[in-house]
Amino acid sequence: DALVAYFPYSRLFLRRGTFYMIELQRSNMPLYGIVYYSLGIASHGESAARILNFLTLPGLLLGVAVLTRKVMSRPGLMAPALAVFWAASCPVLFHHATICLPDLPMALCCSLGLIAALRQVETRSPAWAVLAGGFFGMAAGIKYAGLYWVIIGGLIILAGGYKQWRSTVRAAVLFSVVALAMFSPWLIRNWVHTGDPLHPSFQKYLAHPAIDPVEAEEHMRDALNYNRLPTTPGNIFALPWRLTMEGDRWQGTIGPVFLWALPLILLGFRKNIAWRLTAAALPLFALIW
Repeated sequence: DALVAYFPYSRLFLRRGTFYMIELQRSNMPLYGIVYYSLGIASHGESAARILNFLTLPGLLLGVAVLTRKVMSRPGLMAPALAVFWAASCPVLFHHATICLPDLPMALCCSLGLIAALRQVETRSPAWAVLAGGFFGMAAGIKYAGLYWVIIGGLIILAGGYKQWRSTVRAAVLFSVVALAMFSPWLIRNWVHTGDPLHPSFQKYLAHPAIDPVEAEEHMRDALNYNRLPTTPGNIFALPWRLTMEGDRWQGTIGPVFLWALPLILLGFRKNIAWRLTAAALPLFALIW
């Protein structure tokens, strides 16, 4: 995708100065990733774009450290350092740091959005709701999977401040408005050009689809992993083992650390609200995904 979509479209954007519709398989999606790589290509070609993408990795690891300190009851550096070590040892993470795909920038935005949402719950400050909406909205503007985190971010704000429901509702509305402002331009663009905001997801439901239904179905099939398992309780329970031992099958080797860390996650319950909200958000995202 980096060679057939992200680099070519970035060059076309720089050449014409507009995100017009072109016949590229990945041209009808949120395009903040294209903007991001265009910054590198404009400065020093594709090499600079790759370096720019790689620099998101230390940012993500710093986000992991900050998030770990936030969910821990006791201050200290051991737990953040261990979390960074575990994250850095993940093979798929380093793989995405070396190729220009949107997944790593989206992960960075989601991590920063989660930190900001937890700070909003802690401080009740509307400024953190704005930041959370901005980061999660940016994630949704990079890749459709970020839309899940917009929903989860709103739930975190609502669940964390249910005792002060008036200010919580205001914060949730502010969060939603900012997030919508961040990612909606790409949905509007798709709607204008194809009639489907989440093109090609709803083409088969439209009365007059903008593209051939067979072509839309091929796009949808290409985005799916044919090896995905049925969503059964047994498969969900076995997910940590499968992700660790059958990573190639699921197109994302995460390494053995996930299994090593699992007992610590299960035994590391903390009473603070940040731990509880994070512990609820991550399985929710996994189940939605």
